[in-house]
This record gives sequence, structure tokens and C-alpha cells, in this order.
Amino acid sequence: MNSTLRRTASLFVGMSLLWSLRTAAAQDGPPVPKPTPEHERLSKEVGTCDATIKSFEQGPGSDPVVSKGVQVAKLLHGGLWLVSSFDGKFGHADFQGAGLTGYDPKKGKYIGTWVDSMSAEILALEGSYDAKSNSTTMTTKGTGPSGKPYDMRMTTKYVDDDNMLFTMEMKMEETGNAFVKMMEIAYKRRSR
Repeated sequence: MNSTLRRTASLFVGMSLLWSLRTAAAQDGPPVPKPTPEHERLSKEVGTCDATIKSFEQGPGSDPVVSKGVQVAKLLHGGLWLVSSFDGKFGHADFQGAGLTGYDPKKGKYIGTWVDSMSAEILALEGSYDAKSNSTTMTTKGTGPSGKPYDMRMTTKYVDDDNMLFTMEMKMEETGNAFVKMMEIAYKRRSR
């Protein structure tokens, strides 16, 4: 047997052995989690949606500043995580944001993160779905531009298969420590 043939045979045997070891390790590894009905609910937000934003910059009794945006959301392979990106205006300022949402079966809660171009902090979200109102409510805490803390409550109502209504309320010293609506976004899914 010439040396080229021996090297090729050795390479083939080595690759076969490596493949066998990787396959055995994968079979002995921890099981891959399967989506629950709570995870499947995340698919309600999948797709590209046009957004009409109403921001109440002068307070809840004021006329809202209306702007437009687009949200694109997709499920990661396996269906456990929803990844969303938003591009548009918040009031008169350009705005971009990104979120990651999933369901933690151990906590029995929806969990997520949010980052955007108007804040240097990452928001950690936690909440639940209410079947009666067909909505998900998430809460978080953060620090406002004044350096003072705030509580935020975000509710997404699933109006129908192609429409969602998102409401953001904040509670802070400036609002008399009561939740006040700061923003509302009406999402309409584009044709699939």
C-alpha cells in the first residue's frame, strides 16, 4: 500500500472515530428542551408589523406625539426564544430597540430583556399571560434620565391574529408614584 493510500485510509478511520465519539456524546448529553404551550404563544408576535406610536411627552392628559415604526420578530430555531427588533421614531427622535423574550418553566413566568438607543442600561423583564384579557404584562425597574428609579409595566394585548396593542406605563417620583401611561403602540402585521 503506498503512503498516500495509507494516509487517506488513516484520515478516513480517524474521521469515522471522531464522528462516532461526537454522536455518542450528543446522545448522552442533557435533553434539549421542547417548547411548551407558553412558548408557542410567542409565535403570536412573529412577522413584520407596521407600528403607530403615540407618546405622551407632556403627560397623560396631553395630545400624543404620533410617529411610525416597524417591528420584525422571529423565533429562534427550536421555538424557545422570540427575537424582535424595532426601528422608527419615538416622538421626534430616531429610535432603535431589540428584545429577547422566552418562558421560564421553573419560574412559571415570561422573561426577557430589552435594549434601545435611548438608554445605556439593559432592562430585565418578567411577567405573565392573562387568558381572560388575551394579554401579556411584563414589569421591570430602571433608572430615569434624572438618575431616579422607576417601575415600568408593559402590556401587549393580542387584538386578533394580525393586530396587537402595546401600552407602556411608568411609576416614579415625577408621576406621584402612580403608574401613568407614557406610550401606546398599535401593531399591524404585514401580509405573510
